[in-house]
Amino acid sequence: MQARLRGLIENRTRMLAAISHDLRTPLTLLRLRAENIENRQERNKMLATIAEMDSMVGVTLQFARDEATTELRRPTDIAALVQSIVDDMADAGVPVKMQPAEPVVYDSRPDALKRAIRNLLDNAVKYGKAASVAIQTTPKAIEITIDDEGPGIPEQELSRVFDPFYRLEDSRSRDTGGVGLGLAIAQSIVQAHRGELVLSNRPTAGLRARIVLPR
Repeated sequence: MQARLRGLIENRTRMLAAISHDLRTPLTLLRLRAENIENRQERNKMLATIAEMDSMVGVTLQFARDEATTELRRPTDIAALVQSIVDDMADAGVPVKMQPAEPVVYDSRPDALKRAIRNLLDNAVKYGKAASVAIQTTPKAIEITIDDEGPGIPEQELSRVFDPFYRLEDSRSRDTGGVGLGLAIAQSIVQAHRGELVLSNRPTAGLRARIVLPR
């Protein structure tokens, strides 16, 4: 049964990648035709829409490629991995910080896990002004929490924001960047580690993203 499910997922991923790749050609033709429109205002509107579609296709294609890539698991110091991401972002002037954490080794796909955590930190900074990371361990799990200082998310939207291409209109619109795949990608990576990604509004202010990895 597991082999059959894995095969279905792999077929779905290959189909998604093929569709995304094939859409690139008609988008290029549309862009060339739009550039010949004389009305400057209409031309700019059409080019902006095409650029938006191209961005969505590009991110989807990358997502499908990443899903199809099988990274080998290996023992990884999760605290050191998260600290390296935070240090890189802080060195670039991004307002992120991490609470001191003891080394904790976990059998993971480190490149994929890095991407998931970076996506969550990017979201926290983009929509919540700043991010703070903490790691806690229990005999059964490793918990990584990422807090921001933003407005949070309406309770009824907390589960929907994991849907691909879904964004909140007010605070998470396309104007702020991204096409709505960051959380979907992060959730997919965490689930591949048999873990769970949960979003919740903090009692004071801001949003909390909590990754729970079973030990």
